[in-house]
Amino acid sequence: MSTGMIQFLVGLGIVGLQNIVGKMNQAYWGAVIPAGFLGYLVYGYTTGLFKEGSELTVVLVGIGGLVILSLAWSDGRRAMKAKRKKEMERMELLDL
Repeated sequence: MSTGMIQFLVGLGIVGLQNIVGKMNQAYWGAVIPAGFLGYLVYGYTTGLFKEGSELTVVLVGIGGLVILSLAWSDGRRAMKAKRKKEMERMELLDL
């Protein structure tokens, strides 16, 4: 497999994990992966890990990554709320 394909699969896995974290009861767990992502970008920029690209590229990647992770978290929260609502409707139906 090529390096680009591996990076794509790792990124897809991280977004999937962010979606799963968004479905947890505590909403604060959704901040762990974006904080790690920002930490990685800051570390990579300060140590020269990102040799290719400019400062603008790092900023755009950071903003884009945070938007994608936020959308995945939001989707997980929405799914959790819908599941809770469906369970409450089922419980109310059984009480009648």
